[in-house]
Amino acid sequence: MTMTKLIIIILCLSVSYQCTYLKTTRTAHSKSYTINVDEQSTTGVPMITSGHTTYGTATGKHELTEEQDNWKSYEYETANSYREELVYKGRSGNTINFLYKKYKKVLSHPSSSEDLAFNLESSDTIEFNNYRIKILNATKDYIRFRVISD
Repeated sequence: MTMTKLIIIILCLSVSYQCTYLKTTRTAHSKSYTINVDEQSTTGVPMITSGHTTYGTATGKHELTEEQDNWKSYEYETANSYREELVYKGRSGNTINFLYKKYKKVLSHPSSSEDLAFNLESSDTIEFNNYRIKILNATKDYIRFRVISD
């Protein structure tokens, strides 16, 4: 082994001593509704939320003081966490309006959003993404609905 390779190995080992080791530990799935159960939501409040949060565990010297020389494990949300929301915006005539929000990575800020409008005159069942939702009653203040499939 050459002296250069030996020096590189020693440097890598000394740097990795302070590094953090990461691994994915669990994924939590969530949704705010139950299939084929009547639900109700008010205007401006998410009527449907679903997604998953993937957690990882890290082990390392994370925010330790000098006298704490041991390694600790802590849990964090990984970058592939995901959430979506469908927010009821109200009714105007036969048209019902929604706001669809999609969150990725940072779950506190939407990564995208889209305004949606559906005409109840043509059908009382709306389809969006993988969702089929039967509208039972919709006013300007609230909506009653049933998620048929997701």
